[in-house]
Amino acid sequence: MLSPLVYANSLLKRGFERKVPISPYKLQKLIYFLYANIAWKKGIVLFSSRFIAEETGPMLAEVAYAFREYDGEEPIRKFFRDENGDVQILSERNEWFKDCLNKTWDMYGYMEWTELSALTHGVGTTWLTAWRKAKEKDNRFLEFQDVRDDGRGFFDFA
Repeated sequence: MLSPLVYANSLLKRGFERKVPISPYKLQKLIYFLYANIAWKKGIVLFSSRFIAEETGPMLAEVAYAFREYDGEEPIRKFFRDENGDVQILSERNEWFKDCLNKTWDMYGYMEWTELSALTHGVGTTWLTAWRKAKEKDNRFLEFQDVRDDGRGFFDFA
């Protein structure tokens, strides 16, 4: 499995090419939507890292740490580089991945992070369920099946 940072770089590439600023908050949301889309369409777990229900919405600790130099709303200006200094970006030669990336970007890439947050915080979403459970059980991890179901809600009409 690839690191979520490879998917982060793939989304950042889209933003840089289209001159659409992506903040760490927005990047977290876009990764979540891409993951949910692929989970729903293909039933695939993209990476072993699990989303956590944070106040701002679904979050990956690895991504938050990698882009910690930016304020949550400040646009990211450069790709994540691995320990060798390399930038890893997914090839778009894989048609189903390219389709999911295009659909995710076209539907959500131009929205502000606050608009994306309103979507993930909606009634019946996985984040809201996990956020409520966290208060009861101290478990803020989002389950794959629930994220997949969110993908159905976010992409079923597309």
